[in-house]
Amino acid sequence: MNWIGIGSWGHEPMLGRIEGEPLAKTRSQEPVAKVRVPTNQAGPDSSEMSDVETLIYKFESPQRKVMLFLHQLLTREYSLVDKVTFSNPCYYGKSWICYLKALKNGKTEIAFMRGNELSNANGLLRSEGRKQLRSLIVTSVKDIPLKKFKEVIKEAMVLDEAIPYASKRTKQKTYKPSKMNKEVRDYNSTLEDSDKKICNKLAKIINETLPEADNKIWHAHPVWFLDGNPVVGYSKLKGSVRLLFWSGQTFQEEGLQNEGKFKAAEARYTSANEIDEESLVRWLEKSRDIQWDYKNIVKRKGKLVRLK
Repeated sequence: MNWIGIGSWGHEPMLGRIEGEPLAKTRSQEPVAKVRVPTNQAGPDSSEMSDVETLIYKFESPQRKVMLFLHQLLTREYSLVDKVTFSNPCYYGKSWICYLKALKNGKTEIAFMRGNELSNANGLLRSEGRKQLRSLIVTSVKDIPLKKFKEVIKEAMVLDEAIPYASKRTKQKTYKPSKMNKEVRDYNSTLEDSDKKICNKLAKIINETLPEADNKIWHAHPVWFLDGNPVVGYSKLKGSVRLLFWSGQTFQEEGLQNEGKFKAAEARYTSANEIDEESLVRWLEKSRDIQWDYKNIVKRKGKLVRLK
């Protein structure tokens, strides 16, 4: 079965049963001169690379070397999410934190979206005549003052965590609470009364909190998707109803228990009164903001990468 998710639900979960490549280990803080960056023009197998890595390998050296070093630093050591935005490698926490840009003179720019709000680590960043952006421009990896640069990254992440950057280009869509899918309603109706109350309450809160999500019966149980990526679902187990978040381990919530070898976490209920609505809404909001890419895990041969 090519489905990565809750598996048989009523029995042992399938999470972690597909053998894949281990997630990359955190990079050690070693001197810049010792950092090894791939130099082959073609790069590694493109099927194993993110869109950002594929883009970076299109640049000539030394820009490619600088970008690969920064990409690994930002994604591995600081767990930022990489995404191609406006044809540039960009990195996100809760919102857009920084981007890389190849300049015409062979130099590379590292720009921070809210650089004007940073303490600037002893004048490391320059405005280049811009109001908000602050950037560092380098020719090679050796030009990066690593200790000061890491201070800037950490400060930018703290700022992003407190008040996410709001882009003027992006208008937030508004959604009406979605109605329960007929298939989901039919699924709930087949359950015993106590379990039916649990599932109806869960479905109602999920639809109200994630109105943009698509919900359907997937592998015999109700699941909600955001842009095709499964984020939350529930299933009937012997003696309880299980609520499962595909990326729940990253939520860092005490009310959720880890499930499987990937990133899923669960909560179980035996009564509708056990559902803490405030906690559930908080978990659902995190399921929107924190996602691992289960949609493409088979394509990546079992390797799970973070989307946001």
